[in-house]
Amino acid sequence: MIDLELTEPLYDVRAGTRYGAVRALVRLRGAPLGSIELPLDDGVVSTHVVARTIYEHLAWPLARQYLPDQFAQPLSAPVESVTWPALSVIVCTRDRPADLATCLESLLDLEYPGDLEVIVVDNAPADDRSARLVQERSSGVHYVREERPGLNRARNRGVAQARYDIVAFVGRCGGGPKLGARAGPRLRQAPRRDGRHWPGGATGTGDGGPGGL
Repeated sequence: MIDLELTEPLYDVRAGTRYGAVRALVRLRGAPLGSIELPLDDGVVSTHVVARTIYEHLAWPLARQYLPDQFAQPLSAPVESVTWPALSVIVCTRDRPADLATCLESLLDLEYPGDLEVIVVDNAPADDRSARLVQERSSGVHYVREERPGLNRARNRGVAQARYDIVAFVGRCGGGPKLGARAGPRLRQAPRRDGRHWPGGATGTGDGGPGGL
């Protein structure tokens, strides 16, 4: 059993070749979030696998413990003085041009202070309606066509096209979409509104529409 504190940088876990896995207790500022099992590959678990496993199993406990503290703290500097990290928003859609139009309208109306790109992934479409919509009505939106059906394939294609380390998924292009964020190295270096830094490997998910970004 090892301890992983998320306010400290994650690292490769080395446990020797006689073990098949390592059990880790994950903490945030000393408070336990839960335990995870890390599979060993020739005695080592890479930092990437550690971060991915934390995201897959402890995203909700992390968000539940971390976010209320941040909302309770006063801002130490005006929002205008903060360096906002760049953000890639991926919209996965399939044969729903009307909903896509509503979603893109909301995204393009966002007043996000940092760099923002919107990527539409058209997943195995039956026609070119979504492609024409992006071309005709949504200047500045990047269109990508993924021929293989499946939301995971569409998301992976979007991530491959994203220019920035922080990726937000709009799971459905209609009402009530699911949003998720994956933190990359630049997010961990970007200052928060309170002037401090994000914990290493921080990730979170939640419900909300494009306007909630």
